[in-house]
This record gives sequence, C-alpha cells and structure tokens, in this order.
Amino acid sequence: HPIPTKPGLSELLAFFNQTKLKRAIATSSRRALATHKLERANVLSFFPVMAAGDEVEQGKPAPDLFLLAAERL
Repeated sequence: HPIPTKPGLSELLAFFNQTKLKRAIATSSRRALATHKLERANVLSFFPVMAAGDEVEQGKPAPDLFLLAAERL
C-alpha cells in the first residue's frame, strides 16, 4: 500500500521538476527505512540527494544532517 502524503505535495514536486533548484532530503531515519518509505510514497525520484540519521554522528537538532545534505548537493 502506498504511504499517504500531505495535500499539495504533487504540485510542489511538479514545481521542483520545472526548476533548476537542487533538492535533498535530510532525515533522522535510517537510510534503508527512509528509502523504503519514500519509494512507497512515490517521491524518492524527486530527491536525488539524501542524508540519513545513520550517516552522521549527531542527529537532529544538531546540524550534521543538514550539513551532510548540503555537502552532497
């Protein structure tokens, strides 16, 4: 079963596709779990870069996830 998404997500992702904005996901979830959920929500392909909680020493609210995502962009 697909994961439900918030209203307006489809429009936001369509906008992302029309722009040259770089985009990433920074999540405190483990990469495998985040990938699985994003695939089930049919949105993984919209975010070419990911930083996950199991890839940094300190999770949120420390900036490590966001810095890693920015570095990968």
